[in-house]
Parts: sequence; structure tokens; C-alpha cells
Amino acid sequence: MNKQNILFIGFILIVALLLFNHRNKLQDEVKNSFQTLAHVEKDGVLLNDLRGRWENKKNRKKVIRFLRNFNPRPKVKTRGDKTTFIFEAMDKNRLNKLSKKILQSTIKIRKFTIEKVDKHNAILKLEVDK
Repeated sequence: MNKQNILFIGFILIVALLLFNHRNKLQDEVKNSFQTLAHVEKDGVLLNDLRGRWENKKNRKKVIRFLRNFNPRPKVKTRGDKTTFIFEAMDKNRLNKLSKKILQSTIKIRKFTIEKVDKHNAILKLEVDK
């Protein structure tokens, strides 16, 4: 074999290796794209479920009724599309029960503040969408 054939075969081998490397990179990108698509589909199903829960007026009314009838009774202020509940002088157990119920519900919370009054009591202010 002459020198040109050896150089030509070496060139072809280098090009083949580069193409093989490029093909592997493309396969990895496609695999990552499919994983991302599966993750997005899973999140989409979850968000759709949450949207359905948030739009459930029966559940929202049930939670609002629970808040209005909670002991001690709150001060309720309604303005436009928001309702504010102010619970005063709540002990730790009642505050814990109420905050668990609120945070586990699917109502849209605009504002949730807890102010410590003394060692055993606190004030809870809750602002929710109507």
C-alpha cells in the first residue's frame, strides 16, 4: 500500500469515530427529552387535579363554614373578592388544629399571619379568596 491509501484510511477512521461520537450524543439528548416529557406530563396531571380541587366550590364552602363556626368565633371582614378571618386569643392546641385544617385544605390563601400575644396565646389572621 502506498502512503496516500494509509492516510485516506486513517482519515476515514477518524471521521467514522467522530460520527459515532456525535450519534451517541444525539441518542443521549433524545433520551433526556423523553424523560423531560414524561416529567412534564406527570406535573401536568398533578396541576390539572389541583385546579379541579381549587375550582370545587362545595369544598371551599365547607372550609369557609368550618372557619366561621370555629370556637372562638372569628371576626369576619369581606371586601370585594377576599374574606379576612381574625381569630383572637387562641391557645396552642386550637391554633394547631385550625392551621392544620387551613393548610391541608384547597382554598386559595392570600395571607396567613400568626402574631404571638403572650406565652400561651396568639392571634391568627387569614385572608382567603371568596
